Amino acid sequence: MSSEPDEEYDPVEVEIMRRLEPLPGCRYMYEGLRKTETNPNFLYATGSVKMLEYKKTSEFNLLGTLEGDIYMSDIRTLGRDLFYEEQIIYTIRDDMVRYGMAEILNWQKSMNQYETICFDLNTCGIHLTNSTANNFLHLKISNIPNDFYFQLIENFNQLVSKIQPEDIFPKNYILFPAHYDGHFYCTLIHNALGAMKMEVPYRDGRCTMVHIGTNNSMNNYENVVVPNILKLLNLFTELYASEEGYDRLLFEKIDVVNKFLPPMQKAERPIEFLHMFKKILSPEFSIRNWNEAVDSIGVDMEKTLAEMAKIRENMSLDICAEIREGTDEVAKHLYEKRLAIIRYEAIHGPPAGVSNEQKDSGNQEQPNE
Repeated sequence: MSSEPDEEYDPVEVEIMRRLEPLPGCRYMYEGLRKTETNPNFLYATGSVKMLEYKKTSEFNLLGTLEGDIYMSDIRTLGRDLFYEEQIIYTIRDDMVRYGMAEILNWQKSMNQYETICFDLNTCGIHLTNSTANNFLHLKISNIPNDFYFQLIENFNQLVSKIQPEDIFPKNYILFPAHYDGHFYCTLIHNALGAMKMEVPYRDGRCTMVHIGTNNSMNNYENVVVPNILKLLNLFTELYASEEGYDRLLFEKIDVVNKFLPPMQKAERPIEFLHMFKKILSPEFSIRNWNEAVDSIGVDMEKTLAEMAKIRENMSLDICAEIREGTDEVAKHLYEKRLAIIRYEAIHGPPAGVSNEQKDSGNQEQPNE
């Protein structure tokens, strides 16, 4: 039902209209639909409204925090609870991926958390396209001018100043998640100290660097992101050098393994990444058995897709709980509206078609990264 001119605006509706002022088309659509509990266009009109601001930590296995904002458009994109949400599928934003990562990291068993450290998605800008190395194993980072990596170094200094991290190298497993060029990756480093030249050798054995990705080729990733990861490792080596007796990483002592996840449509790749992330950190395999965990993905594709759907469902439930337990009355109001529209469609069936309003606002409303 559309609103009538003489209908009063309650304080929550007034606040929603204020938040929609930068998008006049969405504001106008919302004003006409603000009383509805049946029309899914309402959810498109309010797609740019922030529903949750989060900042998550994990005691032992996360360097710093994972934080971000979740909008109504993110909740729609993740949930796919309505007919048109299944017909017009968008890719969830990086802030939603971070939210999922935080949930998984906190879920990891305590005994495995002690030997794991994970960085933020695209930490320090490792996805910046400022490297043109053709073969990262032969990259002589020490010979590259500092201004080549100026932004990366600046970001590293800001990170260290903000969180004052402990030494990462004693951890058996170091994780660098990345979103680059439409694909998601995770570089897992096992036994980094095995490649460290030190005053007093600390750990025997070789270092293994595993690149896991949703792309069927690692070329671009190895030419852009991996050199930045290696530069970060060098910066951390320098940070702890005097205290721990580190000299430098010996890249010739790093064994490289590439692992490719089953190919999927762009909208499914973030959830496939989270599924992989959960597999390697799960009690089912534990991070020590990362190889078996990754290889298990897609062997039974029906099971893999069901597990991915479960991740979306669990994230949706967790977000719902946080909104309901929070203090933002606008977010609570909009989420209850969404649930009412879902219930209505479950009883009466999907709408006859997707309107042009939905398509247009859907293309404009999603906040920038």
